[in-house]
This record gives sequence, structure tokens and C-alpha cells, in this order.
Amino acid sequence: MHCNMKTKLNLICFLLFCALGVSLSLNIVGGVEGTNEAWQIIRKENTEQTQKDKTYVVDLYTVIRLAPTQPGSYPDSIYNDRSEKWMPVQYNEIITRVDKEFTKSELILVLLLLLTSLAAMIMGFVQFVKLIRNINRSQIFEWANVRHLKRLGIAFLVVFSINLLFSYLNYSSILEQVNVQGYKIDWSSAVQTYNLVIGLASLLVAEIFAIGLRLKEEQDLTI
Repeated sequence: MHCNMKTKLNLICFLLFCALGVSLSLNIVGGVEGTNEAWQIIRKENTEQTQKDKTYVVDLYTVIRLAPTQPGSYPDSIYNDRSEKWMPVQYNEIITRVDKEFTKSELILVLLLLLTSLAAMIMGFVQFVKLIRNINRSQIFEWANVRHLKRLGIAFLVVFSINLLFSYLNYSSILEQVNVQGYKIDWSSAVQTYNLVIGLASLLVAEIFAIGLRLKEEQDLTI
């Protein structure tokens, strides 16, 4: 029975490790790419206009989520080759490019935020590996795991906060330059909440572990 439970626990840990490992890896890769891009822009030799205005023009390739101004309407149309007729459509998102000017101080701030996000992702990955290692060793209800879970939750919340800030700044730039007839730009749908959910869930589990450990310690003292 104990061996069977240990096998199930290891299987769940492995699947959880794969799922969160993929999520953290994608975040880390994105953070490295964004950090490298910001650093290359800062190091890039300025043009005469850039030297004069002390600004950097950055191309932002972005996905814009759209919602019709009138629900249920179809503001656009595309040609259907089969029926040889135009058919009404509505776009939910488009990919476009907008130019945004940054000062050097703003780019440095972006770089620092990206580095902070990258550091949080790496910290979260390390804490997660330590947590899985302890569970695999049957060291489950330990204060060390509470600390690992809290740090993991904080790491995910930091990543969520920075991503939310970048989404807001990105869409602010888009709203200044883009207006699509028949549509409104939906900024809220660009917010990725999975980091928030995982972060809060990690903190919740950490608190549950902490409560259980305190009750166990109090029970041991009364015996």
C-alpha cells in the first residue's frame, strides 16, 4: 500500500514538474529574449535624430485583441472562394507593428524590470525543484517546504505584476496610435492570469502546510 501511494505521488510530482517546468521555461526564454533585445537597443549606435532628441524608436510587434463596438455585429468581410461571395466576419485579434519612442532612462528601466522578472523565474524554478526533491524523499510536511512554496508563489506574483505592467504600457502605446473602425481595443483580454493563479495557489498551499505544522507541534507539546 505504501509503495503504491509513493508511486502515485512520484507520478503526480513528475507531471507537475513537467507542467510547471514548461511554463517556467517559456517564461525564462521570453525573459532572456526581451532582456537581450532591450540591451541591444541601448547599445545600438544612435542615428542623428536619436542623438538630437535622446530617444530610441522601437518597433513593437504586437497582438491586438479586438471586440466589435456593437456586440453580434460583423464589421468586416472576406471573399469566400467556394461560394464566390463576400461573407461577413469579425476579427478577434490582429497582429501589427507600432513605433514607440523611449528615452534611455526608460529603456534602462525596462531592462531592469526584465532582469527582475528573469531572476524571479529562475528563483521560482529553483524553489520548485527543491520542493519536488523533498516530496520525492517523503519529506512533505516540513517547514522547508512551506518556505519553498512561499518563495515559489512570490516569484510567480512578481512575474505576473511585471507582465501586467508591460501589457498596460504596450496597450497604452497602441491606443495612442491605432483606431480600428467598428472595433474597440480590448486590453483586459491581453492579461495572462495563469501566473497569478499559480502564485496565489502556491501561497495558499504554503499557509495550509503551515497551519498543519503548527497544529502538529501543539499536539506534540501536549503529549
